[in-house]
Parts: sequence; structure tokens; C-alpha cells
Amino acid sequence: DLEVALNLVLQGRIVPAKTGELIAIAYSSLTDTFTPGDIRGIVMAKPGNLNLSLESSDRQTAESLLALARSHGCPRRVATSISVKNWLRPWLLQHYLLEREHNPLVMLCRQVPSGGEGRWAVSQDKPMLQAYAEAYRAERGSGSLTQDWDDLIQRKQVAVVESEDQLVSVVKRSSTVHQAIAVGIFTFPQFRNRGFARRLLAFFTQEMLKEYAAVKLWVDEDNVGAIALYQALGFQQIGSCYTGYFSERSLDVDIEPARPEDAAVILEIHAAAVHQTAASYYTEEVINNWARLPITLERIKRVKQRWLEDPNRRVVVAKKSSQIVGFGFINKNNELQGLFVHPDFGRRGVGAKILAVLEQEALSLRLSYLEVDASINAEAFYSKQGFEIVEYGIHQLASGQEMACVKMRKTLA
Repeated sequence: DLEVALNLVLQGRIVPAKTGELIAIAYSSLTDTFTPGDIRGIVMAKPGNLNLSLESSDRQTAESLLALARSHGCPRRVATSISVKNWLRPWLLQHYLLEREHNPLVMLCRQVPSGGEGRWAVSQDKPMLQAYAEAYRAERGSGSLTQDWDDLIQRKQVAVVESEDQLVSVVKRSSTVHQAIAVGIFTFPQFRNRGFARRLLAFFTQEMLKEYAAVKLWVDEDNVGAIALYQALGFQQIGSCYTGYFSERSLDVDIEPARPEDAAVILEIHAAAVHQTAASYYTEEVINNWARLPITLERIKRVKQRWLEDPNRRVVVAKKSSQIVGFGFINKNNELQGLFVHPDFGRRGVGAKILAVLEQEALSLRLSYLEVDASINAEAFYSKQGFEIVEYGIHQLASGQEMACVKMRKTLA
């Protein structure tokens, strides 16, 4: 992660002062300049501390860099080496909730494999590339839905393989100064176990070894099938690293019925949640239709009438002291119509507490189940709360704009 990000900085494609990333280097030189040998550690994080990468040569430096990063909030994803993990994980577990963790293997290939088949993506592939991004995000829980496909295609950053006149496998390219990196390797489910991923990765590796000394990739340590595939192509394990996902500890809130005078705050929370939490999962067009800005008096009035004063709906708010930090609502047609938490209070159990109260409201209305058109970014939350996937589909916003969703259902006790 750090090699890739530093290479982008050197290329001028990441400009922290403009794009909001955190970059800090710890070094031992007493002068204003230093050599690579002076570097003791480095930390880099995306805006909001969503993805944090950290490496250090000693424990004290690692702890200092983590302290700097955590001043920006809870690090949601921490990627580091095994040695730094052993230094920092006890502190992280003491202060944050661990959601999941794993130790990906790092594999490297220096020899040209045989049997490659594929091509670089072209403009006509963009609809299928967007479908790939959505499928990858839904299955793996990572990746962006707002890729600049024109730029990636122009720079030959995406390789594909076809079958039956459609894309079946995709791999994206990244790089450090000396190595190419295969990322986002994905085959659409209906075409798996037919050798497409092997042929595409062989083609990709052949092409990359024309420019770089080696090709690198990461794979989960328990993904036996993928490891066997990569080994057959000539990849060898050179080590392992650590990735952990963390959240803030539970926030103490009170859940109360919403009042008409809460309409403006509800709209503000809705806008903040959509524009900050869901922005990397949907296109700008969808985000702007989903939560239009600015918030007008007309929209506040409409929310009062259609949500808060409608006898067929139950709307509740979560309060920290007297501050509203989240809200949710259901109707008498078994629909969970919305549940949003302000990003400043996200991942601290507020959404689960709102949902628990809404489920009790549903039972009081003699509803035996709840259904929701969950946004892609909310699928994991609802699954954790006992909802089951019915199908992946389309939700139509009030403006008529369509957005990808996950139709889910939960039977109430």
C-alpha cells in the first residue's frame, strides 16, 4: 500500500494538501534533508482515516505514527507488516472494536507464464467495467464505484478476457517504481471454474514483465484455490502482512419518536450520510439525486408532512445528550424505508440501536417481517442485524433516478 501510494505522490497524482490524505514520515536525520536510509517509519491515510497504511522500523516510531493518525479519528482499516501488527494490535484492541482481520500473503512472480489470453480494456467496455465494480464491491466489500474508466483505459490500467462476446474476468494494474501489482482480480460468478482467471492473469503477467522486474499480488491466507492458481503461474510467497478493520466503541444514545421540528436536522443527517458514507459506492449523479443540496424550506416542509406527520409511518431519532445523531423509519407496509447515522457517529452501534427500536415498533403494528432496499454500502450492516438477501436489484429514487440496491428481508420474532 505504501509503495503504491508513494509512487502516486511522486507522480503528482496524490496531492495531500488538495485531496486530504494524511502523509507523515518519521526520520532520524538532524538536518532539513534526509536520505531513504534516514526513514524510520511512514503513515498514510485516506480522508476520514478510512484506509490507513503504516510501516516502521521500531516500536516507538510505530506508536508515534499511530498516535498522529488516530488524532484524525478511528482508523477504519489498518494495513501494516506483521511486526508492526504485533506492536500496535494490543493498543488498537484496547481502544476500538475489531470487526475482522486477516493476514494476506504477499506473492511475487519474476518468470513469464504460458497460456495467456486477454486484452487491454477499451471504451466500449465501460458498461461492463462498471458492472464489474459493482459486483466486486457487493462480494468483497471494497473497491470504488466511481472509477474514471476513461483515464484507466487510456493508461492501460485494466485488462480483460472475453467469452461469448462479454467480459468475464477483469484485473486492474497498479505499480511501484520497480514492480507491477495485480489488484481487483475478479471473475463474474457464472463464469468461474472455467480457467478464465488463469488465462487473464497469465496475459497480465506477460505484459507487465515487459516493463517491470516482477509482478506482485496479495491473497487471503485461507483462499486455497487462488493460492494454488497463483503458484501454478509462477508466483511465490515472499511474506505476509496484516489488515484489520476497526470501529469506535458503542455510543450511548437515547432513541425517541421524531418530532416535526426535527425535520431540518433529519435532512442534514441524511445528506451527510449519503455524501460521505455512500459516495465511494455510487456515481455522483446517484448521490446528488439521493440527497440533494442545498436543503430548502420546501423540502423541510415536505419531510414534516410526508414523514413525521404521516400516521402510517413510525420515525425515530437517536440522541446523544440533546443532539440528534441518527434516524430511521418504517411504514405499515412492512417497509424499512430509511436508516441513517451521521458519519461523525458511525460504526458505534447507533444504527443497530435505531433498528432494534424500529423492530419493536413493527411488532406493535402486528408486522411479522421487514423489507428494505439496502444501499450497497449498507448490505454488511443489515446482514449483521439478521436480514437476508432476497436479490440484488434496482431502487428508484423519488426523482426517478435508479440506483443499485440489495433487497433484503428479516422475519421478526
